[in-house]
Amino acid sequence: MKNKLILASASPRRKHLLENIGVKFRVIEPTGEQEYRGDVKPDIFVKRNAKIKANSVISQANENEFILSADTIVVINDSVLGKPVDQYDAQKMLKLLSGQIHKVITGYAITSQDQKVFYSDAITTLVKFKKLNQSEIEGYISTGEPFDKAGAYAIQGIGSFMIHSISGSYTNVVGLPVARVVNNLQKLNVINLFDK
Repeated sequence: MKNKLILASASPRRKHLLENIGVKFRVIEPTGEQEYRGDVKPDIFVKRNAKIKANSVISQANENEFILSADTIVVINDSVLGKPVDQYDAQKMLKLLSGQIHKVITGYAITSQDQKVFYSDAITTLVKFKKLNQSEIEGYISTGEPFDKAGAYAIQGIGSFMIHSISGSYTNVVGLPVARVVNNLQKLNVINLFDK
């Protein structure tokens, strides 16, 4: 019997990325996410957070199920940007990113229901913003799009107008490095994309 997949994420974007390529899974929203603290390297932090999310749903998994979880942060000049708490926070983040190159780091974890298998990695993509003027910042915030996004923007949404260039995985910026994750899931025989 083929192994089954649980996506431990509340993110509609991660769900959409997997659905887009035909991966079958069920969603269980995780608990226990941690806020970033400056004493941990960002790539270690996102991997740790992904593991916490995976472990929070493991008791709800069935035999032969694997759990996939992820955590995404934006890093600029050694500052870590999570999701903005309000419009002022979003404005501060967008001003900081304006005209600059920043890192988007997504950590992910894959674990089996019996926890005999555990895999974790963190992928970094470089993103360059165009120089934003105040009316662009205020207009974008007024759309409501920034508020559940790390760094206060969505590369796949209206926020695409701000993106000058990227270096690395596009889907990583959306919230899941799809090529890397799919490769891992196929090696574990959790999925086979083109199995009839």
